[in-house]
Amino acid sequence: MAPPIVILRRFLMFALPTLAGLGVLAGLVATSAEPTRRPAKERAVPVRIIAAPEIALVPRAIGYGNVVPSESWTAIARVSGEVIEKNPNLQKGIIVPAGTTLLKINPIDYELSAVRAEAALHSAEADLIKLDQNEANARALLSIEERSLKLVGEDYKRKQALRKKGTISQSALDEAERGLNQQRSKVRDLRNQIALLPSQRRVAAALRDQRSAELEQSQLDLDRTIIKTPFDGRIASENVAEGQYLAAGQSVVELDGIAAAEVSTQLTVDQALPLFDPDRMPQVGTFDTNTVREMFKAINLNAKVRFTSGRTTFEWPAKLSRVENALDPTSRTVGFVFKVDRPYQDIKLGVQPPLTRNMFVEVEVAGNPRPNTLVVPRTAVRGGKIMVADDDDRLRMRDVTLAYRQGPFVTISNGIAAGDRVVVSDPVPAIEGMLLDITEDAKGLANLVATATGEGAVQ
Repeated sequence: MAPPIVILRRFLMFALPTLAGLGVLAGLVATSAEPTRRPAKERAVPVRIIAAPEIALVPRAIGYGNVVPSESWTAIARVSGEVIEKNPNLQKGIIVPAGTTLLKINPIDYELSAVRAEAALHSAEADLIKLDQNEANARALLSIEERSLKLVGEDYKRKQALRKKGTISQSALDEAERGLNQQRSKVRDLRNQIALLPSQRRVAAALRDQRSAELEQSQLDLDRTIIKTPFDGRIASENVAEGQYLAAGQSVVELDGIAAAEVSTQLTVDQALPLFDPDRMPQVGTFDTNTVREMFKAINLNAKVRFTSGRTTFEWPAKLSRVENALDPTSRTVGFVFKVDRPYQDIKLGVQPPLTRNMFVEVEVAGNPRPNTLVVPRTAVRGGKIMVADDDDRLRMRDVTLAYRQGPFVTISNGIAAGDRVVVSDPVPAIEGMLLDITEDAKGLANLVATATGEGAVQ
């Protein structure tokens, strides 16, 4: 154990500096001034805003569908027979003009049938002419026999008078009576014969018409041995070979028209309603062909049909052709059919393909522009309210009325005015009257205007 003197020395070496420091600290505290108090400063909450734009809105919607030709034709053999000629261009995918002969069926049987039918018609026509001549002859003979009957009758009356005087015998009078009766019989027979002629003529005329119809049918069958295209088209399928026997009713060729193509796309009611401008729609009293035509003229929906392959997108302009007549009960959508004219025009291999059957395409539909429409981002509306910055950069809540929604934006019919500074970010917490640190979202405003005016992509 260390001696007491050593322990005392160590204690003093530690305690003296500590006591000196405490003394200095006590002096500083005694001489220091009281700290000044500063009032609390309000902190501004950072937000992004846009000036609510009033634009000419172009309502748009996106749909999808498969391409089909506006018109298609199936060649069916109307007569049976052997194929004696087949067009070398009758191949799937080949485009052929209207009036092109695709194939020929052996016509010999139908030519013979036409000859027989023509001969039968000539015979029926001759019988009708013969009846006309017989009538003329019968009427001429009747005129002669009627004059003879008159003479015979006068002779009989004269002999009756003579018999009463006793100048002629009874046998002579009886002979005169027999002559009178015979002449009356001749006149009666001729009159009956003439009376039957109209019915005989009707029978002969009916037979002539039947023979004429048979000839027409024979000529029609003969014409049907040649199958031609009714319009410009592309061969979709073919099932025929030269030398093949075709049965009547057999399908041999399918042709897709190339004048126009159609795309049927389904749109929900929410998508479709904004496309129709109620101010342009006519008042419909009676729903008929004329009112439907006027409605379609007023609707005037334009569209763009797009086909994407890899990174390449091809586009065709389209017009509304018709609206399907019922709401789909499963998807609750309405079918809109759009027509693309001349889908095979300006084809360039590797640059612009044709719009062909079964292409799956996107359809961008655009309605008539709506001037003076106020739009804001959909996310700016919260529970029927919009946050705006007032002239003092403070937050204010506005109740608004929405006209309709489309993609990333909504249209406002009441509650704010054009140019109001709408808060598009999400300040937390959002307190009425709080101070805002404002940043204008120029890019967001530009995207909103481009989308709403039809220049940007539909979202």
